[in-house]
Amino acid sequence: MAPGYACLGMGLAEEKLWETCTSTNMVYTLVCGRCNSLYEGETKRRLPDRVTEHLRSIKQNLQGYRVDTHFNPPSPYSIKDLAVNVAILCRGSDNDRL
Repeated sequence: MAPGYACLGMGLAEEKLWETCTSTNMVYTLVCGRCNSLYEGETKRRLPDRVTEHLRSIKQNLQGYRVDTHFNPPSPYSIKDLAVNVAILCRGSDNDRL
């Protein structure tokens, strides 16, 4: 792994292991635990804030978003299959683009 990056691990969204992360400037992956589909995202905000938005949009079944479509009917997958993988922590300046 390149200098300045760290693997932070993975946890099921329901276990809320990601809530303890207070870092910003994150690259993260949402993983379906049943089919291994990936959604890669990036945020300059805290990871808990961004993941909470994803979970809310899934629960509200907002149409037109890839994550929501995957975890809502008629898909066979549910929010219980969602895992959050914090793959890379960007250590650059807050002004740097991810």
